[in-house]
Amino acid sequence: MNMDARTAYSIRCMENKDVPQSVALTDLMGWGLTEEDFAFNIGLEPGGCFVAVAEREQVVGVITSVAYGKVGWVGNVIVQPQKRHSGIGATLVNRALDHLTKKGVVTTGLYGYRNVVHFYEKLGFMVSRPFSWMSCKTVSWKGKAAPSGEPRDIQAIVELDKRCFGSPRQKLLRDLLTSPAAVTRVALDQGRLISFVMASKFDETVEIGPWASTQGREKEGLQLFRSLGEELSGLQAHVGVPSDRPDLIGFLSDLGFVEEFPVTRMYHGQPLSDMGCTMAMESLERG
Repeated sequence: MNMDARTAYSIRCMENKDVPQSVALTDLMGWGLTEEDFAFNIGLEPGGCFVAVAEREQVVGVITSVAYGKVGWVGNVIVQPQKRHSGIGATLVNRALDHLTKKGVVTTGLYGYRNVVHFYEKLGFMVSRPFSWMSCKTVSWKGKAAPSGEPRDIQAIVELDKRCFGSPRQKLLRDLLTSPAAVTRVALDQGRLISFVMASKFDETVEIGPWASTQGREKEGLQLFRSLGEELSGLQAHVGVPSDRPDLIGFLSDLGFVEEFPVTRMYHGQPLSDMGCTMAMESLERG
């Protein structure tokens, strides 16, 4: 770990002692991340979360990353406002890319706010697709009941997600499915999984995703989303969907969702082709 004399910071793996400062830093952007969120990311990818540290162990920059086989993802990229434009952000991104490359990743994705797309382009990322982060103030919609996802469904969920995402995400999906905060619904056709949707509930909010449907079975996917209504009633809901899918945007708008902000999906390395079955991202941080 070498200290950069010009900017007086160093980059190292995030440790448990860094988490409170990391949360405080992301609070500056109003991201609503918690210590549990960072603990989840560290557990998902040990050695893949990094901090930029200045004098007196002050955390001035953060990035998280996760490897899913040949596809990786980076998120939670933030630098203390007073330290921006000093190279810290680029150094953090390159450190995460190095880590993922060593894990065998050939494609790294991220969701970038529109005002930082050029920053990532300078680091070799290419624009892939526009997404919209949407919110519903209070869930009040209704829908026909659907089967809950069970541990026995995990392999089928992983396989459908792999076709949509581009690489298997077993550990992430298994952790989400078995979490006490999880709500999962599945649609089956003669025993074959054709759609699934996952949601993570918190005290007053819920994040919905991933959400995927086999091509040609989007109708069942929309019905599946509606089936969450009773379980999530009264909560504020958030979901990230492709903004070039007017069917999804219209559907969610009818349920009371509005756009909070747009983001751009970007890839570094080998580009991935859309398979047309992703209906919602898992999260901004993990794909």
